[in-house]
Amino acid sequence: MNRLRLTWGLLPILFFPICSQAATLGAIDIFQTGGQNAGVPVFSFLKLPTSARNIGLAASVLTTDEEASIIQSNPAGLGLIQDYYYSLSHAEVLGEFRHENLAFTYPTEIYGNFGGSANILAATAFEEARDIDENPVHPTAYDMAIGMAYANSILEGRCTTGGRLDLIRSSLDGTVAYGYGLNAGIMFMLINDFRLALVIKNLSHGATYDTKTAPLEPLPLNVGMELGKPMLDSKWSGQLGVVQSNENLLHYYFGGEWKLRRYIILRMGYEGSTQDRQLGSWTGWGAGLGIKYERLTFDYGYKALGPLGAYHAFTLNYSRKSKFRTRDEILLEAAQERYRRGEYKRALKFAQAAVDANPYNFQAQALSQKLQLELDRINQSAIAIFYTANTDGNLAPEWKNGHAIGGMARRKTKLLELKGAQGKCLILDAGNLTAPKRLAGGEKFVYGAYAQMPYDAINLGSAEFIMGSDHWDPRLPFLSSQNPIKDIFPAILTEKKLKLKNGLEITVLGAMENFELNNPALGKKALEAVTSAIHRRSTEAEGHRILILLYNGTLLTAHKLAEKVPELDAIILSGEAQALGSPMKVGNTLICSPGRGGTVIGNLTFVLNKNGTIKSFRHFLMPLDATIPNDPALEHFLEPVTIDPNKLSLSGFEDDYRAQVIAYIRTPISTAIGQLILRDLTTGRDYPIPSADLSCSKPILGFGKNKLAFLGESNSGAREIYGFEPSLNRLDTLTHMGGKTVDLGWILGNNALLAVYEQDGKSDLYRIDPWSHEIRNLSQGKLGMVKGFGITKVGDRIALNTSDGKASTLWVTNLELESPLAILIDKSFLGSPKWNPQGSRIAFLTATEGAPLDSLGNVTSGELRVFDIAAKKLISATQQSRVHSFSWSADGKRVFYSAGVNLADINSFNLDSMSLGKMTKAAEIPRSEENPTPKLLGNRDGFLFETVADGNRKLMWMDISNREEKMIVDSTGGNSLK
Repeated sequence: MNRLRLTWGLLPILFFPICSQAATLGAIDIFQTGGQNAGVPVFSFLKLPTSARNIGLAASVLTTDEEASIIQSNPAGLGLIQDYYYSLSHAEVLGEFRHENLAFTYPTEIYGNFGGSANILAATAFEEARDIDENPVHPTAYDMAIGMAYANSILEGRCTTGGRLDLIRSSLDGTVAYGYGLNAGIMFMLINDFRLALVIKNLSHGATYDTKTAPLEPLPLNVGMELGKPMLDSKWSGQLGVVQSNENLLHYYFGGEWKLRRYIILRMGYEGSTQDRQLGSWTGWGAGLGIKYERLTFDYGYKALGPLGAYHAFTLNYSRKSKFRTRDEILLEAAQERYRRGEYKRALKFAQAAVDANPYNFQAQALSQKLQLELDRINQSAIAIFYTANTDGNLAPEWKNGHAIGGMARRKTKLLELKGAQGKCLILDAGNLTAPKRLAGGEKFVYGAYAQMPYDAINLGSAEFIMGSDHWDPRLPFLSSQNPIKDIFPAILTEKKLKLKNGLEITVLGAMENFELNNPALGKKALEAVTSAIHRRSTEAEGHRILILLYNGTLLTAHKLAEKVPELDAIILSGEAQALGSPMKVGNTLICSPGRGGTVIGNLTFVLNKNGTIKSFRHFLMPLDATIPNDPALEHFLEPVTIDPNKLSLSGFEDDYRAQVIAYIRTPISTAIGQLILRDLTTGRDYPIPSADLSCSKPILGFGKNKLAFLGESNSGAREIYGFEPSLNRLDTLTHMGGKTVDLGWILGNNALLAVYEQDGKSDLYRIDPWSHEIRNLSQGKLGMVKGFGITKVGDRIALNTSDGKASTLWVTNLELESPLAILIDKSFLGSPKWNPQGSRIAFLTATEGAPLDSLGNVTSGELRVFDIAAKKLISATQQSRVHSFSWSADGKRVFYSAGVNLADINSFNLDSMSLGKMTKAAEIPRSEENPTPKLLGNRDGFLFETVADGNRKLMWMDISNREEKMIVDSTGGNSLK
């Protein structure tokens, strides 16, 4: 047993210079069992390098490792890793021992980075072993450490810290020892990519083998410091470090690596110590080779051990790349998620951390302020007033500045969300719910919608007064503080009060200007003056109070009223068309107006002092835009008056506004200039986009961000990309390169564009950022001349059509054009390929012999082909049909196309039956139908298309289920979807 323990304990000392060979022969007593305290640590395998890269650099480096093995050398380096790395290492030591290491990293966006490791040293079978009585024995020996690591940044981009806990087990021929080791590190990022690291390893109280006489023995504790520069974007890396161990030895090392070729890395290093050694001139030197291809890295390391031989190690690394966003965006998302859950305190911490990470993240700043107000509301040190007005009978969303806004179903969703939030609030309406002359009996739907919403008080406006009390809904909390209304209508409220825990009372009054109403319901009595009603009601309040008036009148009369009644804290105004983004202040009175149409909800929040007086206020208008879903129950209730069965409501499965909008080009017959038009299908109204003298084409809508991109060709012949924001009425030129754009499409949730651009005889794929106007050449000619591209619906892959002048190639790759895969090669592919909605098949056109040419000598038509990605199968859809344009159906089961041999029809290719068929009806006069574009009407599958009728090109929609056609655009000229 003593001989076995000696051999196992000497193994790492023999070949790792931290404990040189000269020391090993004098250290035999540490494995004796006579109760003497050991002088050399146990678990010496913890000192071994854990990867072939470290062996090639002669020591365990602390700063330059960028893969999973950094966990075992310096856990602080884990904080810099943003990929999922997996590492497997194998080493042969002295021909008798196997050293295995496994490691992985698990980075997270918010909570820091986690990792794990396994470090195993095992002996092969001992030959001719004898026990103390010289009897043959077959001993076994192995050491094992299982580690879990964690690291995070404490100063973003400047400093990371990390730690690792190792649970250790050693077995020597049945004699077992258990222990643990704590490892910690810190890394500082200096200038010019240099890093400084400090580590402490194997901090522990010690370990004892399970024998009766075994003493408590230390682990190989050491402290290290290293200055290094990782490779990053350069071709070299290097490090210089020192390590002090509890064996009273100081070790020093240096090393570096050089990227010889794109995939090949050479390494070399040296490690020495203060102990005198005479084991050969090359002892302590190491060398290595790394081969890196995409996400795989293979490393080999060699280290000379003098007369003892050499140390050979192999490591295989794999990274599954993660796409992390900036830290402030991650923290902001976490804050928003907790805000939605109602966890305001935690949400505020994340929002403030996002602001600390990026002081220019204004969204995080706004959320932080909003959360602070919400917490003040919960503590009743703030009170929020949510208000609306001037609905004027509007039940459905309106089209304003290029997008849909408002609607009662959206308002209900938002008000229920606000009412359900923590803290006290009041939800008020200043009046004019209806428009008597317009509704003609539809008031029951307005009142019914209001009855489903959580209003605390609704002011009696002139519209309600004219409508008459017999039309009022008794479920609504109508309010008026003027005489003689209360005497005539006893059910009406005269005020609304809310008390807070600090004794503060909020009083809401209601009034309307005398619009010369000679209503018989007043019993020939005059309506009380507003000032008289306010003075009469306000004198009844006791203690601290906030006085709010819901007022139906003009902005001018509200201004005069605030001067006459200075005790008013706020006037919420209806009857005024102008929306006030910030309140008008008259003395200490705030005048608020949400404008007409019920398209916004106002928020006026008072922040209070401890004694209940007003400290400050915050005000903003919340637009009821498409980000707020419709309440299903109220939407169903309003269907009889909001849905016109004669009007279409189309949604595109790719790029359409869900507000039922299409973009098209209108070209008068007498000119070649194309005018870009947005059409609201719910109203039939057109909105021309200002584009000066540009000839427009290929409009694409960006849903969710309220934007539009299109190609505009100037008189110079340049065809640049333009962006238009309807809400701002702003036209931007996104490219200024003087060439021609061939095709374009939205990516990354409609936040960026891809485009094929021709310039100086070259054609490449570019990425354009509409906000920063950054333009980046992605292909750079590496794949040939780019002729077209298609993006999957989820935006994770691109299909590229490229040409080298001799043949065309169809590629599939990701958004970064990494690892492009050539799936087809042919004489000539035409235009842009298109993915089906499922992203499993690609449709494209291939040129055929004898195809007609346009005036510039270009082939304009080809034959339709479909490539099945999973089956790796090419499907020929058409033969001698000269297809001009095509698109997938919304369900991905068919390809619609228009063919040159019969321009009167839109045809289809059915992939289930592998059959061709006609979609549109045959006409006596060919209609030249083109550009089928998939759309959905409710849950019905259909498509838009162009057709010629009565000399003009019109836009039609067809329902696939019944082949019913409906005219969408019927204006004079040539109307085109492209």
